[in-house]
Amino acid sequence: MKSILRILFYKVCIFFDYFLTDNKARILMYHSFELPNAFFNVSLEDLEWQLDYLKKNEYIFLTQSQMVRKIINKESLHKVVVITCDDGHRDYLTTALVEFEKRDISSTLFWPKRVDSNEIKTSDGVICKLLVEDEIVLLSKNPLVEIGSHAMTHRELINLSVNELVYELARTSENSFAYPRGKFSKREIDFVRKAGYSSAVTTINGFVDQQSDLFSLPRISIDSKTDKLAFKAKLSTFFGMYAKVRR
Repeated sequence: MKSILRILFYKVCIFFDYFLTDNKARILMYHSFELPNAFFNVSLEDLEWQLDYLKKNEYIFLTQSQMVRKIINKESLHKVVVITCDDGHRDYLTTALVEFEKRDISSTLFWPKRVDSNEIKTSDGVICKLLVEDEIVLLSKNPLVEIGSHAMTHRELINLSVNELVYELARTSENSFAYPRGKFSKREIDFVRKAGYSSAVTTINGFVDQQSDLFSLPRISIDSKTDKLAFKAKLSTFFGMYAKVRR
């Protein structure tokens, strides 16, 4: 029953998009692309279709920092989309970036800088290979890539002492931040701002407009359950309105 209602809701979102428009940006949240057994994975086939759909519908691809500048300058956010990839999975380099470059698409990669190993295991036993520092240095030279921080060791910030929090938020050249596992409170927002970042993204569902708090920006999750119908719906103005009401 839930799946039927979800499909009906997505169809309603798409239908009303013929009549509705908005001046809001969409920040898409991706994770991995080569882990078929992980719920947060998006297959290469799905990624290709999604990117082609965005291009066909004339979305404007920006990095997070570029979008923030538009907000600060009070410029239009109509059709702006920001592709973000969390956790520093190595398949960002080997799979996703290849497709981004084919289509001249910008993206923002959030990388935990001091993880103990270049491999981590998810709660359901899936092994994830992570990017290493040399690869991040290489990526930072790519004009289509913005490197953002995902904290030092990807620990949940809300559970940390002040000293631990200061360490986790230490920055070098990064302007953008993503809260590990989406966990944050007013304390963490204040510390991210004081650390010198210009913005931070969450896992809260929704679109970005001129009134959005730059340090608690909502995103749209794209994962293994996001089929073509769901992807179209999640970009729709009606979906953004629904997400705002839910918040």
